[in-house]
Amino acid sequence: MVLLAVFALFTILSLVRAEGQWKLWNLLIIIGSCAVGFFVAYLAGAWSRNLALGGEIAVPTTLAFGSFAAVLCPRKKRAPNSLVP
Repeated sequence: MVLLAVFALFTILSLVRAEGQWKLWNLLIIIGSCAVGFFVAYLAGAWSRNLALGGEIAVPTTLAFGSFAAVLCPRKKRAPNSLVP
């Protein structure tokens, strides 16, 4: 439950802090990272020949990968006359 709350908070902050088209890109990056997390959990279950293990860790790894992506992808708004690219 805590991981879900952290995931939601990071995702919302990532989308709110983004500007313009980066909101959509951030959302796509987060969804893609969640898919990678789910695939990693599935591979862990298939590799151990215990698909119940994959089912047990699918949600936590999906949320963890998505949270990690949400932390990495926010784009800050820049001043219009900023010299930094």
